Amino acid sequence: MISNKSTSSQWLIGGPSRCGKSTLADVIANTDVDGLELAVLKVDALLHVYRNKSKFKSDDDARLFLQAYLERPRYMNPERTITLCPADDINVSIEEIISRVNPLAGMKPLEVIFRLFDFMAESNDKCSWLALDLLPEIYFCDYKKKVKGLKLLIVLRDPVESIAAGLYWRTYPNRSSVCGKKTIDYLLFLWCLSALTTLMMKKKYPDDVYVVSSNDLFSEKSKLPDELENIDVSMEFKKYYSGVPYFNYERASSRHYCPDGTWQNLLSKEEVCFINAYKKKYSSGLFSFENSCETSFNNRCKLIDFLIRLAEINPVYAKLIADHVYVPKQLLANLIEISKNIVKKLLFYK
Repeated sequence: MISNKSTSSQWLIGGPSRCGKSTLADVIANTDVDGLELAVLKVDALLHVYRNKSKFKSDDDARLFLQAYLERPRYMNPERTITLCPADDINVSIEEIISRVNPLAGMKPLEVIFRLFDFMAESNDKCSWLALDLLPEIYFCDYKKKVKGLKLLIVLRDPVESIAAGLYWRTYPNRSSVCGKKTIDYLLFLWCLSALTTLMMKKKYPDDVYVVSSNDLFSEKSKLPDELENIDVSMEFKKYYSGVPYFNYERASSRHYCPDGTWQNLLSKEEVCFINAYKKKYSSGLFSFENSCETSFNNRCKLIDFLIRLAEINPVYAKLIADHVYVPKQLLANLIEISKNIVKKLLFYK
């Protein structure tokens, strides 16, 4: 099914939110480099949403799923005014995609999605594909069983920057109140979960898991894996951000670079020290991010410590509990949306 050019691995780009993975995927997609034969899905693949879904009972069910997946929009900017969907990264009509991918009864959603990625590569005249997703590292063992030769590239950013971005991304100059006062705790846990799971995956699949720091890529202190190394990421990142990425942290003044072009104190000294305490521990073996202070927070958040210990045993379950504790309203909204879709299907096929 794939073009007969020199072969290339299939890739997932992962990591926690606001760490630069979307930017990196966009850079790779828009860089014309000889020998880089990857079609890029520039929106979140949302693989985890479909990971445990059962087999389709009919061909019609499978095709309806594929159409819905192709048309499902993702917000691409903080203002939520720009959306893209998977169909935008494929050069043919949705009808032809469905016809050529030909999902069938007995297939599972993930099988259909990975077959779609193969077709995306073929339709773009590429040897293989690259897709980005949120935290695919915690599910990588499952994905690895379904895609032979699958590789993982994790993008991490100094959490003092990525957490500030998460707090203000869609609400600047105000803080997000998704989790109330616990928003920092939740974002910090997700960052630690990514770092911890990435280290676990690197030990299990040493030849297939890579990790880069967007801070190091931007400052030319790091490079991509060999298959991607011909891209001048540092130069392209600077073009993308016009010099300085949003929420870049200046340690001397304890300020972040904001979307309005100003430098502001977005985190208190205590919050920075709290993040650094976890950053130092859980980036060990991956990076040595610079710390601006050393402080012990043994009693700051016992829940985070418990969740991280649980993640060492079962990262998927730890993430599920964290979502239940920190964002129960979002979980409820997701369940309501799933129920609506089920009802629509029942009415449609009645």
